[in-house]
Amino acid sequence: MPNEFQFIDYDERVHKFIDNWRSDDIRRFATEHPLSVEWKYYADTADYRVGYDVFCKIAVAESGPVAWMIIFCAPAFPIAINPIVVDPCFVSQGLGTRILREFIERVDEILPRRGDRIEVGIDVENIKSRRLLERLGFRRKGVHPDGDFEYYVKSLAQTPCQS
Repeated sequence: MPNEFQFIDYDERVHKFIDNWRSDDIRRFATEHPLSVEWKYYADTADYRVGYDVFCKIAVAESGPVAWMIIFCAPAFPIAINPIVVDPCFVSQGLGTRILREFIERVDEILPRRGDRIEVGIDVENIKSRRLLERLGFRRKGVHPDGDFEYYVKSLAQTPCQS
C-alpha cells in the first residue's frame, strides 16, 4: 500500500495554516496555544535538542497539512508522543487512526532512532483518542498522579535500536 502521508519536520511556513486550527477539543485535550507557540517552547528549552530528542512532525496529505505531533525520542527511552493534533475539519473521519497507523509502520524512516515502544499521553476525558489508541493495539499503562492524564503504550517489533 502506498504511503498516504508525508511526515515533515516543522517549518515556520507551515504554521500559517496550522495555527488557525482551533476547536474546543484542541483547547481542552491538546493545547491552549497554537503550534507556533507550543513548538517554540520545546525548541527554546535547554532540556531538549530539536532534531535529536524532540521533533515536531507535520502529517501532510495531498490537500496539505492535516495533523501535527510533538515527539520525544531520546536514546534509551521509548518514543513518546504528546500531543497529536488533527485538523478539526477532519475529526471523526478516521484520519487520526490512519496517521498514527502509518507513523507506527514507518517510524524507522520518520525518526533517526527508535525505542522498543511508543507511548502516548492523553487527557483522561478524551474518549475519542482513547478509542483510537485501543483500536491500534495500545494498552493503558497508567495515570499521572494528578489524575487528569493517562498513558498508553504499544510495543514495537523487536529490532536493534538505531542511533
